[in-house]
Amino acid sequence: MIARLGVACALLVLVSAVSESQAVSFVGMRRAGPSRAGVADSATTPAHGAQRDTYLGPDKVKHFLLSAFIESVGFSALQMSGASRGSSLAAATTVTAATGIGREIHDGRTKGLFSLGDLLWDAVGPGAALLLISHTQR
Repeated sequence: MIARLGVACALLVLVSAVSESQAVSFVGMRRAGPSRAGVADSATTPAHGAQRDTYLGPDKVKHFLLSAFIESVGFSALQMSGASRGSSLAAATTVTAATGIGREIHDGRTKGLFSLGDLLWDAVGPGAALLLISHTQR
């Protein structure tokens, strides 16, 4: 039982890492620079050249959906491995939170922006997934 739980957790971490690294290619994120109309996107390129942290935008939808997905898949994988419902919820939430925080630390180091807005949506996604999971058949 514990070995299956360990394998399921390792698989969950691997899936979440791959999902986070591939998410940019699946969601058409806007990059800093001129848009199709030749006007700079004000959400990604403020006047002073530094990136601005926002709480709304297409990037936040990605954070919400991906975090909810990781939570749901993690819970399901742990349930299938034989873990109890409570343990599955706790482990999936822990892995999802670690993935979101880790991604923001990575963004802070590579892009120079640790986004509290992204982190907020990384927390709201699993919250929504937990709400749905809590109302499913036991």
